[in-house]
Amino acid sequence: MADSLQKYISKSVPERIEFFSGNFFPEIQGIPTQQLNGFLAGIISDQTENTYVKGLALDRLMDLVFLDTINSRQALNMLIDNWSDDNLFLNVKRIKSLYFLCEHSGKEIEDIFTNYLSNDEAELTAEASFHLGLMNMQKGLLSLDQASSIYSLEKSNTNFMSASKMIENRVDASIFSKIISLTIDILKNVTDSLANGLKEIGVLFFKMEAFSFNFKDGPFYVGFYRVLQGLVNISGQNPKTWLDYRVELSNLFYQFSLVQNQEIKNRLQVSRLSGDFLTKLNNAFFDPFFTLNFSADKSRISARLIELNQLSPEADFLKKLLTLSSEDVKKKADDQSLKSELVKLFSPVSEDTVDSLLLQFTDLDEQAKLFKVFEILSKPSAVQMDDVIIRCCLMLQSMRAYYGNYSEDDRNTLIANLLETAGYLLKDQTRRSKTQTG
Repeated sequence: MADSLQKYISKSVPERIEFFSGNFFPEIQGIPTQQLNGFLAGIISDQTENTYVKGLALDRLMDLVFLDTINSRQALNMLIDNWSDDNLFLNVKRIKSLYFLCEHSGKEIEDIFTNYLSNDEAELTAEASFHLGLMNMQKGLLSLDQASSIYSLEKSNTNFMSASKMIENRVDASIFSKIISLTIDILKNVTDSLANGLKEIGVLFFKMEAFSFNFKDGPFYVGFYRVLQGLVNISGQNPKTWLDYRVELSNLFYQFSLVQNQEIKNRLQVSRLSGDFLTKLNNAFFDPFFTLNFSADKSRISARLIELNQLSPEADFLKKLLTLSSEDVKKKADDQSLKSELVKLFSPVSEDTVDSLLLQFTDLDEQAKLFKVFEILSKPSAVQMDDVIIRCCLMLQSMRAYYGNYSEDDRNTLIANLLETAGYLLKDQTRRSKTQTG
């Protein structure tokens, strides 16, 4: 497989474009990650390479980051430490790529975006301003106090307004500017324009075909709109505490994260993936934006908490997960304690199953891993069913009452009852029929 990378040097520009546009993923199957990263980084930093080809190489590099094949740190090394290109087309792509990695190197990326604001190219400046707006929006929506939230959201709104003015028809910047303005008004208790502001946002969503069945991201934007409506409703009820707003602001960021996550998936859908890459994309638990941005995962935990009974074991586990701090000196002990609670929470599932699931997320911190496993175990799966069946059979073996003269039908019936107690519905009866038709 590595031969295809060596043959790349002899390809013409049209052949290189075809390689990155159509043949890339089938060709790289089995190539070591380090070699693959070095190959792509070499092309992107090669000053003699065709600009369009370099752009395609950067796209494939980010695709592999989204697919968790290339480490985000390796991509940051290329995009920050080894970047020297001043081409407009490539720098716009660089800004879009860096945004997805801002959780890993936020201050450096924010400084890079700020430096772009003094560039003479309006397109580049607008792109940097828009993504600075997204970063400040995240800070504002996830802030722990009202004053900090308003401060960050006002900075975000200024960024979005600047991006909207620099480039015509920048509908995304206009939408986010309206959303942030409305949110600031709610937090400042300026209620006279809320209904009209919500209506304007609805019109802008309609322009983006958000309510069209043919638009893949439509349902997610509708969720975004509903959370805004919830914020307006809270404002109408004159809440006395900041906590009500905090929950809804976190939920608003969760809806935004869903939109971003779906946009990455849509991008990968047209990247002509193959083999294991395609399998990963079609996995129900593949959420690239949430994997790269743990703040988004935290907002998802908060959104899940709203749905649960606050006294339930699930809610208790998620609350502890949210409060687990990376600065905590007892972090390892807390991690182990939470893992034990997770095993108890899904008691039919074996500890080996939990350990094997945790190993799937090697690049995440312990808090993120535990939540990923919680999500997986919360949904039915063949592995869980195997664990439950084995557990029921072991319980049967431990019941001495069934050691005597009991038929196979009796034992099967006991296992069936145990499975039904665990929440499974059995289609077939457990006893053999004695009639000819049966």
